Amino acid sequence: MQKEDTEFRRSRGGRRPITAAPSIPPLPNTAEPVAEANPENALLDLGRSIGQGQALSFLASKCSSAQAECLQSIREQKHYETLGLTWEEFCRRHLGISRSYADQLIRNLQEFGATYFRLSKILHISEAAYREIAAAVTADAIEIDGENIAIVPENAARIRQTLAQLRSDLHKARANRPAGAITSLQSRLDACFQEMTGIARVSLDLGEQAGLRALVEYSRRKLQHIHLPPQ
Repeated sequence: MQKEDTEFRRSRGGRRPITAAPSIPPLPNTAEPVAEANPENALLDLGRSIGQGQALSFLASKCSSAQAECLQSIREQKHYETLGLTWEEFCRRHLGISRSYADQLIRNLQEFGATYFRLSKILHISEAAYREIAAAVTADAIEIDGENIAIVPENAARIRQTLAQLRSDLHKARANRPAGAITSLQSRLDACFQEMTGIARVSLDLGEQAGLRALVEYSRRKLQHIHLPPQ
């Protein structure tokens, strides 16, 4: 034995060889699948949504877009079911508003976006009135006669005058609109579309093609700004 140790030290420099550890077979997967929905988490989400929106305090007076988004999230995710309530019961007991009013706030958010709520905090404006002036409203301002008036509380008086003028101009335009205006407009649009199609078919000029693409995009944006009342 001593002889073997002596020769081992001579050949290996005194180091014993390292042998690999025996492989360990993988353990069987006996874990149960994780449940998709956790009632406790859903309840926490519900409380967080109400807290963020401060719905209990002033939702029924002047709602912000953030509060409307919280309402929409609660309704779509059905967090109220965690409390064993229907949407109608939840609105009445925990928000202090009716289901129809909550649904109306969500519809306004979906149709008009956040700007409607910002404007509503400055002055009262109905959904019908907003639809009339929506084409002149951007994310941050109201445009009239080439001027942009920022939607901020400091401009409340100017905004009120601007809305009155926009609606007055609209009503005058309606009164002076000739019979068959929609049919006439369609004829003019058809003529424009035919001309644009003809240019697209025969034009080989790159500059002209780029200008036509820009015109199509411009038309698309303008059409998106036309707000019609829901059917």
